[in-house]
Amino acid sequence: MQNTHLLATLIVSSSGAIQQALHTVLALNPHIHIIGMADDYQAAQEMLDHHHPEFVVIDSDFSPSPEMDFIRRLKSEQPATKIIVLVNSLQQQQELLEAGADAALLRDVPAEQIMETINHLSQRPAADAGEPGQVNSR
Repeated sequence: MQNTHLLATLIVSSSGAIQQALHTVLALNPHIHIIGMADDYQAAQEMLDHHHPEFVVIDSDFSPSPEMDFIRRLKSEQPATKIIVLVNSLQQQQELLEAGADAALLRDVPAEQIMETINHLSQRPAADAGEPGQVNSR
């Protein structure tokens, strides 16, 4: 019998175009269920208070401090939730991994890389103490 478990996923981006692009890419995976899209961290927190997604995909066009605070708070409140952040630079990538993101991908990665990261993280046990899912692109 096939496992039909869907991965509940929240998308966070202040850009409607990026939200739609991420939704389109993620919806291609039959194992992902988009539970919502938020355009700021307050809306995201409200959704998280009602849902406990397995994944949160963040487009990091926000200022660094609120973003890092949001990631730290989410990891404190829902440690099993995997956080994937799309970043603009290697420095931002490192900062957000240190804040608790499970993966930080440069924004220009191919869609397949996002899907591979989700697949990898969904197979990793929650108690895995290995390296965070740092993925770089050229």
